[in-house]
Amino acid sequence: MDYLHSPNFPARVEELIKKYHVPGLAVAIIEGDRTFSAGYGLASLDPPKPCTPDTLFDIASSSKSMTAAAVGLLVRDNDKHPDVQYDAIVSNLLPGDFVMPGQGYTEGVTVEDILSHRTGMSRHDDSYLSQRAAKPDDARSITRNLRNLTISTPLRSKFIYNNMMYTVAAYLVEKKSGLPFADFLQERFFGPLGMSSTHLQPKRARASGLGDRMAQGHTWNEEEKRYISFDASDTIEGEGAGSIITSANDYIKWVKALMNREHPIDDEVYKGLTKMRTLVSPDSDDLEPMTSPVMYAAGLEPALLRA
Repeated sequence: MDYLHSPNFPARVEELIKKYHVPGLAVAIIEGDRTFSAGYGLASLDPPKPCTPDTLFDIASSSKSMTAAAVGLLVRDNDKHPDVQYDAIVSNLLPGDFVMPGQGYTEGVTVEDILSHRTGMSRHDDSYLSQRAAKPDDARSITRNLRNLTISTPLRSKFIYNNMMYTVAAYLVEKKSGLPFADFLQERFFGPLGMSSTHLQPKRARASGLGDRMAQGHTWNEEEKRYISFDASDTIEGEGAGSIITSANDYIKWVKALMNREHPIDDEVYKGLTKMRTLVSPDSDDLEPMTSPVMYAAGLEPALLRA
């Protein structure tokens, strides 16, 4: 059944996007071998442009699953990259670039530590410079600046979400594959999966002639009762952590590959991505019956927690 075009569903979506001040959204659902998708509301307000399943969005941290999978491909391709393993020490893979402050961290942080937010370093989101800066950061400079930051907790003692470590992962992919991260994603994921509208960074999407399909960003000003709109901007300093531009119709192909373990996601890569590594909230005392605390794997929170 095509739930997205049922009599009541569109009306319910319209009700919710008004309630929560979301100008527009797109939805895609897999049911067996079939995929359904639809768009609701507006992708931009001035000029008004309807949101469709082919509207392009910056998917932010949903990009992390592809970064983790990119590392997973290196781990799987043992003949080409025998040194890249989940338990490999990152500083051995990126000598001179990956240096952590504090005793034991440079020598101890592994690949799966950076993919599961357990390095002991807090977010430090204000420590890196965007493309508007005189000297913008990139994946290498983000990696090399870790030595100048501070540690918050002992290694592997606590889940601390950290975008920079996913940028380190993107840099690792570049160094080991010899490809820019955008080209690696195109060659290993976007191309094979037929994600023809998906790119890393808005600039590449616009250069491919897709600028007219990109959604604007919006924030709601409660005091003035209006939206503030802005165009998507390049965030080179955030590659690996975010910055993928895609549509509901394209991204569902990635979701389907993950769900069904289809090329390029084989059993080995899938197991590496879904291995539960870190308790997000170990002290949870208000859990629903028949549930467990949330676990983090590698760019994913596996849906394996409900009995």
